[in-house]
Amino acid sequence: MDNTKVQLENQCESIKKELEAIADGEAWRLSDDDSDNFYSAEAIIIEVINKGKKEFVEAIESLLESPIDYSDEDAVQAVINNVLSKDESDFYEEDICEALEDAGLIEKFTMYDYFSDNYRVEYVVGGDKDFRGVEITVACGGPAIHINSDGTIKGRWWGTNVDTYMSKSAEDAVYDWGNEAWDCIK
Repeated sequence: MDNTKVQLENQCESIKKELEAIADGEAWRLSDDDSDNFYSAEAIIIEVINKGKKEFVEAIESLLESPIDYSDEDAVQAVINNVLSKDESDFYEEDICEALEDAGLIEKFTMYDYFSDNYRVEYVVGGDKDFRGVEITVACGGPAIHINSDGTIKGRWWGTNVDTYMSKSAEDAVYDWGNEAWDCIK
């Protein structure tokens, strides 16, 4: 298999995973970060811990069995170690993310965030001007990658074609994004 096809397949697969993570509510970003970087639940927890141990523990204090003495650095570190311990942690990532979101430290990364830097949006509409579908160009030039509300991600590069299929949840999320975007401009 030539290198171009492998690169294109990897890019399309990466986009597929990103869309599925967003559609399944598993994509987070720091509230004070305006970039398009998003993290899994596990990665966002580590990112918030790295920004400030005390702030992290304060945000999840409602999940703790007893109040924490913030002047005791060992106690703060023990909570963090417990959270980071995969095998013995008393906490669920979902609960931690919910507490961090409630504290305003993180927020969900949405389809609106993902598509904010698209290159082109083509709407498929019926004669009655009702929305039927959408194709969003997220890369062009080399390669060209198009995301379609029919569940496909199509990559094209120097005569090489790759089609990847998203999960139903990602397909529905792309469709819903397109439908709402169409409603705003029609």
